Amino acid sequence: MLILHAAAVQGNLVLWAEDSGSRNGPPGRQPAGEHPHCARARLLAEAAGLETGGNGFDSAVAWLPSRGDAPVPSSALAGPMP
Repeated sequence: MLILHAAAVQGNLVLWAEDSGSRNGPPGRQPAGEHPHCARARLLAEAAGLETGGNGFDSAVAWLPSRGDAPVPSSALAGPMP
């Protein structure tokens, strides 16, 4: 299940999603700065029926709630509370 998030940033629509099925490595072993439930850009684009127009994807930094050194999921559907 994908939990979709969106924001307007400097006139651009920014989308990101949490993937309840994604585990990007064991807890605490994700690539630096990556949310353990981060949905991959292509999965998000496919699920939302989006086309990139050949421009690919850009990345951005988002400050998200955390507890200790673990991110807090936006919903229990995305994963357990740390």
